[in-house]
Amino acid sequence: MCIIITGLRKDIKKDEIEKAMKRHPDGFGVMWYDNMENIVKTYRTLSKKMFLQYWYDIPPDSRVSFHSRWATNGSIKTPNCHPWKSEKLNCAFMHNGVLSIKADGDTTDSETWFRKFEKENNVFQDVVDKKDDIGKEIKGSKFVFMNSDGSVTIVNESDGIWNADKTVWYSNNTIGTNTYTHTTYYTGNQHYNYGKYNRTTKSTGKNEFDDWY
Repeated sequence: MCIIITGLRKDIKKDEIEKAMKRHPDGFGVMWYDNMENIVKTYRTLSKKMFLQYWYDIPPDSRVSFHSRWATNGSIKTPNCHPWKSEKLNCAFMHNGVLSIKADGDTTDSETWFRKFEKENNVFQDVVDKKDDIGKEIKGSKFVFMNSDGSVTIVNESDGIWNADKTVWYSNNTIGTNTYTHTTYYTGNQHYNYGKYNRTTKSTGKNEFDDWY
């Protein structure tokens, strides 16, 4: 699937970003807090070169959340890259995983969920207050929200991995040292690409996913 990496830009290693982009090549994005302008900025692109140019222009001490996409639903195009912003909720949003909902048209399940949540809620505090309930709803997935003050809220944080210094969080270990293989399944009209660690899982026609996605 995809991967999210969040921390200070200076603490995220160059080889981790490049490895993530190689293994999840279907689009790249970042949300980050501009300490000078006191706003959250976002950037999305399908170009590795353009993304890396933008990435290294972000001040090293900035809080960032990086997303590299492995398309599961929705075509490969910039509007389907993460993150998305909500002026209403004053936040930006990323997702790693697959949700058991139908995407709206040629969008993603991620954006479909986010826009529905946006309609039903009014302020960012609703994300914080409902964090545990959201986690139960999306079991197997991880969400990362960045508030307008630069603070980060991770839903299902314990399903991801912190580095030894607790400065960088990874939504899964697909850029780790484990042997990584790729299997493609078709379930109905939905096309899924599953990453698997040294094993094969038969498709059941249901939305059943490993915890690390």
